[in-house]
Amino acid sequence: MTAELETIAASAATTLVGLMATDVWKQARSLLPGLWRRVRPGAAAEVEAELDSAEQMVALARRGNNAAVEKTIRDDWTARIADLLLTDPRVRHELERALHQMESLAAGVTANNYHFSAQASGRGKTYQSGGDMVINE
Repeated sequence: MTAELETIAASAATTLVGLMATDVWKQARSLLPGLWRRVRPGAAAEVEAELDSAEQMVALARRGNNAAVEKTIRDDWTARIADLLLTDPRVRHELERALHQMESLAAGVTANNYHFSAQASGRGKTYQSGGDMVINE
């Protein structure tokens, strides 16, 4: 495989996994199975199921702050996409189009931004959290 195809596969996988567990995932998810349907029609349903499974694993990894799991999933999808490109190099242009669409979706993903404001007086206490909070007093 050429370095150029490896780069395309890695970029597509990185963008794909980056969009998992975001509010635009459902849109991004629909872009890849069509490529498999064209090259390996019998594998498209399996790819769809594996994308759903990967999305769930990424969501859990992000909640647990486990970058290693995300890297493993990204590496797996890089290999799958590279294999697809090797099977039928003509799918490259469709993959590049899908990648461009995914990158456009990624540009629209915004991080959760929180603004907190609290005021306590006397013996009052305030507790604020943008996520889980445990208070032991």
